[in-house]
Amino acid sequence: MLFGGVDVAGPVVEGWAFDTDSEGGCVIDVFVNGIKSFCFVAGNEVRADVSNYLSLQHGVVADANCGFKLEINAALSESESLVELRFNKTGDVIVGSNPFYARLPTSRVQIVSGLDGYKFYSGDRNAVIDQMSGTVTPRECDVQVWADRFCLGRTAAKAHGGEFLALVVPDKIAAVPHLLAEDMALFEGRTVRKVIDRAKRLYGIDVSYPLDVIQQAEDVRWCVTRTDSHLSWKAHHQIFKLIQNEMGLAGDLAGMSWCSTPFVHDLAAYEKSTEAEVEDIPEFGGRPEIPTIQNSVSNCVIYVNEAGVVPVVVLCGHSSCSMLSVYVRRIARLTIVVSGYSIDIGLIAAAKPNAVIYYITERNLYNSPSEISSSMSAVEWNMVARALDLGARLGAQSKFVRQAALENASELNSGNEIAADARQITEETVDALRTDGEGFNGSSDGSALPDENEAAAAQTKLH
Repeated sequence: MLFGGVDVAGPVVEGWAFDTDSEGGCVIDVFVNGIKSFCFVAGNEVRADVSNYLSLQHGVVADANCGFKLEINAALSESESLVELRFNKTGDVIVGSNPFYARLPTSRVQIVSGLDGYKFYSGDRNAVIDQMSGTVTPRECDVQVWADRFCLGRTAAKAHGGEFLALVVPDKIAAVPHLLAEDMALFEGRTVRKVIDRAKRLYGIDVSYPLDVIQQAEDVRWCVTRTDSHLSWKAHHQIFKLIQNEMGLAGDLAGMSWCSTPFVHDLAAYEKSTEAEVEDIPEFGGRPEIPTIQNSVSNCVIYVNEAGVVPVVVLCGHSSCSMLSVYVRRIARLTIVVSGYSIDIGLIAAAKPNAVIYYITERNLYNSPSEISSSMSAVEWNMVARALDLGARLGAQSKFVRQAALENASELNSGNEIAADARQITEETVDALRTDGEGFNGSSDGSALPDENEAAAAQTKLH
């Protein structure tokens, strides 16, 4: 019996394959544009997760040395090619991110210098300037994957009583194209416009793309820095206010001020420069520090704010969404930040968030990863389940504090004691989570664990 999957597609392919009838490893054929190019034997990567999966789900005893990581540049050309990985024994296509399109990487300049010392990212994979100018056009499969992903997120969020917002953050080049060395007109048919149109036309989803908000300023330079590839902290502040308005999220950023701070930004570091650039970043003077729940093997970070007025917000997407999370976690009791482009419907079913914000930077719409859903590890579920239990307790105590203060001012001291107890719960929970919380599998009644039937139902509503 043959098992296998392709996890990462491109000039470097990653995945796994196992043949129950072979002791010499599973042979895989690589086809390019329908023609067999070469074959290889899986086994140069250890995949203990696959071994466990096959044992639990299929009763198969599999060698953990069943993974593969392979560079296929020798089989590619500079033009886009259709690549398929097939089992040699049967000719069947391996499931996962397969088949896929790939091309030979070029020696394209990674950073472009513009006017007045401004620099712009123009990486190989994203072809940023080519996207913006219309030199390259998006693949239909990329456009459809994003529309499907947004639909799945909205379906899952609404199925559990929450709101969903698909947020495409404009690329730096889109925000200030006039600062390129050669002024460039933005191509109206670029990837983001096609994704917005497809999501609206097929699923009735209004994708938020706040380019107008940024460009309406008298001087749009406030939204970028010279040597950072992303939009500035002030731009993300404006985006946060837009999100609050569109999703109806209560709360404010009381006590926030701007502090000028020197940074060595990513584009400077890429060019091995140590020159720092001053940028205004938000400070929240007089506000208590928000505890962070994190694990070294997790892609999930949780922020606990006992003063938050929105019970649960899930923020997922590109790594720079961490800038947005600084504002979100000031209004939310629990802010769950998940790195990656997939939608975790199990997490949404368990957390039942008031808001799910899907954050993606415009340039990353090009060459989309094909998978649209994912699930978290057991370690991450430990974190989320405990955080949800904590959030429920904090919410109940906060409600009591407000009620006591309104009914009888003399009971306010009691309310302060309850708030202190809530802080103690926070500290104890954070300490427990940092040691992985051995033996914990959810809240006391199991309500924090994902409902598989609900999650599956949400996924079936996609089409």
